[in-house]
Amino acid sequence: MLRDEEITLISMAVANSLRSARESAGISKNALAQKAGVAVQTVAFIEGGVNSPSITTFLRLCAALEIEPEKILADARKQ
Repeated sequence: MLRDEEITLISMAVANSLRSARESAGISKNALAQKAGVAVQTVAFIEGGVNSPSITTFLRLCAALEIEPEKILADARKQ
């Protein structure tokens, strides 16, 4: 079972990986939010580590970024 500290670290790594993917794609938080069908505040909170995305939101963000969810998770594991 994962400890709270480990969960926090994984969540932050996913947030960093999503932000890096967005920046690499050259799109703004607002553009990503619109493309994913979520509020820009949702993207900001996820990237800032305030909130973790639900599975649905995570998959929507990955689809909007045209990146496989496995790539985000693999990148997060490297951090």
